[in-house]
Amino acid sequence: SSGINAEYGDDQQAVAKFAKLTKLHINNIAINSWADVSKLRWFPSLQDVRMVHWDLFGEMNEEERRLMLGALLPTIPLINGAPIHGRDAAERWYLRRCAGNPSIREDQRVAELEKKHGVLPELRDISLKDIEEEKITLSCAVPEKGILVERTFSVYDTYSTVIQSLEEELRMGLSVNRVLLRKRSDPTVYSL
Repeated sequence: SSGINAEYGDDQQAVAKFAKLTKLHINNIAINSWADVSKLRWFPSLQDVRMVHWDLFGEMNEEERRLMLGALLPTIPLINGAPIHGRDAAERWYLRRCAGNPSIREDQRVAELEKKHGVLPELRDISLKDIEEEKITLSCAVPEKGILVERTFSVYDTYSTVIQSLEEELRMGLSVNRVLLRKRSDPTVYSL
C-alpha cells in the first residue's frame, strides 16, 4: 500500500489507474497489515491473485492462509490459482480470529462481516492430549413411538461401529435429532 500510495497518491487513484487489472502475482512483499491486503478487493476487474513468501503469513498453515484470504478478498474468485469454496465459513473463521484482538476490531472488513454474520465468539485453543477420553454423545428420537436413544461413542469409533450399535433403533424409524459433544474434563455440551 505505501509503495502504491507513494507513486499514485491515495488509494482511489491507485484503483482508478489499475481498474482493468485482472491478475496479480505478488512475491516476497513487505505488506505488514491485513487491512492493506483487504484493499485488493477494491480493484473491480481483479479475478486472480497469487501470493507467496509473505512475512505477513507468519506461522499460518496453508488452510489458515486460504481462510484469511477468502474472508478478506470476497470479490476475487481465484486465490493462488484455486477457487475459494466456503467463503461464509472463511468469513466466520476470520471474525472469530479477530474477536480476541482489540487492534483488529476497528478494521473495516470486520465491521462489514459483523453486519453479515453478527458478532462471533473468539476461537478457542482446545487440548486434544487426552483424546482417548473424549466421547461423542448421539441423541436420536422416534417421536411418534416415544423413543429417545442416547449413545456415547469414542471419537475413535468407526461409522460402522456406531451404526451397528444403533441397528435396532434404525429399524424402528430412528432419526438423528442432534449430536452433542461432551468432554469429560468440561461439563459444557456443544450441540453440532
